[in-house]
Amino acid sequence: MSPEKIASRLEPSIVKLFYKNQPGHGTGFFVSGEEGVCSVLTAAHVVKKEGERLLQTRDEKVWQVARVEIFPSDIDLALVTFQPERGSCNYPALKIGNSDNLKKGSSIYISGFPIRGGKLVSQFVDGKVSALDNLAQGYEVSYDALTVGGMSGAPVVDIKGEVVAVHGMSDVEVVQNFASYQASLSEEQRQTFQQALERVQSGVQR
Repeated sequence: MSPEKIASRLEPSIVKLFYKNQPGHGTGFFVSGEEGVCSVLTAAHVVKKEGERLLQTRDEKVWQVARVEIFPSDIDLALVTFQPERGSCNYPALKIGNSDNLKKGSSIYISGFPIRGGKLVSQFVDGKVSALDNLAQGYEVSYDALTVGGMSGAPVVDIKGEVVAVHGMSDVEVVQNFASYQASLSEEQRQTFQQALERVQSGVQR
């Protein structure tokens, strides 16, 4: 599938998540879920703060989040749901693929909402898988792609347009978040953490 077709397919499934009375926002995307509600997958750190959470869809409608289900603490994922106007959710869900099929050099694409004022502006970027790591909180796939603030929680898709990862943290954020509990990481995870730290120190960030 061409990048243009992938971008077009992703657009109606991407949402912006934000708080009513707090700064900052993130990205999420529709997935198949419970009948009668709309289900959105995102990164847990996007929706972990207390406060009224809102969600804006591609048609610029704003919805109040009804429920947030945080995955187990070792995975940076959350499922957000809201009640649609009618009985069923009319927004298209993205298909979940298999990240085990990824290899170093595999092409990936990310679609999300960077920080650009209050307007709903999306960004579609491409990249290549650069490492298959095994860090805490489910961080396993590293890639070279130009992403910016606001894209956390965005879908990372393969050349078939299937979701193979959820965009989470850069190397810098990984180092900042995991440095405080290195002792709880396995030997393999500590090695991966050290590699991320070395990339940050050398100026090569993912």
